[in-house]
Amino acid sequence: PRDGSQFQQVIDGYKSKLEEPTGNGAIFFAVCRGKVSEGLDFSDRAGRGVIITGIPYAMRNDPKVRLKRDVLDEDARTSKGGSAALTGDAWYVQQAMRAVNQAMGRVIRHRWDFGAVILADRRFAEKSTQRQMSKWLEKNMVHHANFGTAS
Repeated sequence: PRDGSQFQQVIDGYKSKLEEPTGNGAIFFAVCRGKVSEGLDFSDRAGRGVIITGIPYAMRNDPKVRLKRDVLDEDARTSKGGSAALTGDAWYVQQAMRAVNQAMGRVIRHRWDFGAVILADRRFAEKSTQRQMSKWLEKNMVHHANFGTAS
């Protein structure tokens, strides 16, 4: 909800639909980086799937993002020694992938939990992107070139 005071009411409504004996479950929509994707526990029946339709990069022109990237780039340019400094671009990608990993983690909350993670963006098939995803997902990942082969 746009009004934060309604948030608990929406969560309670979702959970009550899950508990209805004659119900077919419920769907809860949220966005990456939002309150739901990073702060609530959707274990067991409360979360059997997550669909991520893109990589949630922060707004590139946001003043805080630009400043952070500029500072990291400057540190990387002036860095001496054996360790590679984090660049602004690397940080930018890392932050987006952290949000993806947080959202995927809403589904699998404990050892006996299960669910589906659908990554609906071709960039998730790139090795550079997959290297930044949670390791628990790696061995179970299946790539489908189109939706027809996924059925």
